[in-house]
Amino acid sequence: MKKLFLLLSFFTFTPGLLVAAIMLYGYFGYAHSSGLVFPLIGHITPAKKVAYAALPTAADTITTTVGETDSRTLRLESFLRRYHSPLAPFAQVFVREADKNKLDYRLLVAIGMQESTLCKTEMPGTHNCWGYGIHGGQVVTFDNYEDAIITVSKSLGVHYVSQGLITPEQIGPVYNPTNTNNWIQNVSSFMDQI
Repeated sequence: MKKLFLLLSFFTFTPGLLVAAIMLYGYFGYAHSSGLVFPLIGHITPAKKVAYAALPTAADTITTTVGETDSRTLRLESFLRRYHSPLAPFAQVFVREADKNKLDYRLLVAIGMQESTLCKTEMPGTHNCWGYGIHGGQVVTFDNYEDAIITVSKSLGVHYVSQGLITPEQIGPVYNPTNTNNWIQNVSSFMDQI
């Protein structure tokens, strides 16, 4: 019996309370917008109309910029830094020149690792980390590493890639005919590490 009484009371009073709340809400909304005075509350002044009040003010916002970096550049830079190579700042140049000359972006770095341990054993002052043009008594020198990267990449593109020589297995017999097997194996391994 008690449960029935509670159930009937709920369904009787709830709709009435909802209607009263809606009417009161409407009345206060009208009173607020017209600036009426209420005896217990006092004078209500209309508030400034603010759309999207939950948004932070300009002073509270944080701005960031997202830069785009080729992941190949990051991979080369990481590899070069791991071996403490002076070529690390030129990772982007390697990628740019590889794209320009249709080379695998890892190839020139891998050849540099094979030929001079990434410039650690280059002939002093030559900036030639690739054994490029060094045979007999001849030594090719460059003004700086960037010029060397540009020149060697262009040479590989013109003299190897244009002839269909793309992989270390294809390039090795021409680039280093005296020690081809070791050269191919090592260059391929370094490319895999990158």
